[in-house]
Order: sequence, then structure tokens, then C-alpha cells
Amino acid sequence: MSSIHWRLCSGRFAGRGLDILSDSELLELHGECRGDADSLRVLESYLDRRLGADWRKAQSPPPRGPRTDMTRDEALSVLGLSIGATDEEIRAAHRRLILRVHPDAGGSADLAARINRAKDVLLGV
Repeated sequence: MSSIHWRLCSGRFAGRGLDILSDSELLELHGECRGDADSLRVLESYLDRRLGADWRKAQSPPPRGPRTDMTRDEALSVLGLSIGATDEEIRAAHRRLILRVHPDAGGSADLAARINRAKDVLLGV
């Protein structure tokens, strides 16, 4: 049986092979790949073979509720809004910006995440 050797092209682990990453590094890589569905599918298949299906159960879901890593003022700034913006204005600003910066439109996953976080902070999600 032949094996395939995967070498990472970008990100924190660029230039390294999957087979030399530790289990914890592979799980960190999984978090980095969340914005790329194709890479995520390949990595999850690899993790299933290497770690067994139970690795998925060990992954904790993202916390629900208001995020504390961004203030309301920062969130308003990210969305280009001022104090007193309505929920409708928040959603409209989010929609306008996310269409421009979403990774599927050639934008940045980090910027899209920041815009999503801003909306969540302002809407109290």
C-alpha cells in the first residue's frame, strides 16, 4: 500500500508535512482550515485515519453568547456605524461588508470573521 505525503502550502505550518505534526498541531491546523471547505474535508479525512473518529467528539463547540474579545465601540467602528444604530442598520452594514470581504468572493477569512464578530457583539448574540 502506498502512502501520500501532504506538505502544507500556507499558514502557520507551511512547508511541513501532516505526518510530522503532533496531534495537537493537527487540531490547531483544523481550526485554521475552517475557512477553506476543501482543505477542511481533506484534513478531516486524514484526522479520521490518524486519530480515529473520536477526535471529533473531543472538539468543543464555539462558546455561545456575547463575545468579550471586541468592545461595542470597536464593533461599531468595524461596521462603520455610530452609537444608536438599530438592529436593521447593523444587519444591513454587516451584509454590505461581508459581501465584499467574504473568502468565497476572494476576500480575507480573518476580516470576514471580524465583521461577523462585530455584528454578533452589537446584536448581543
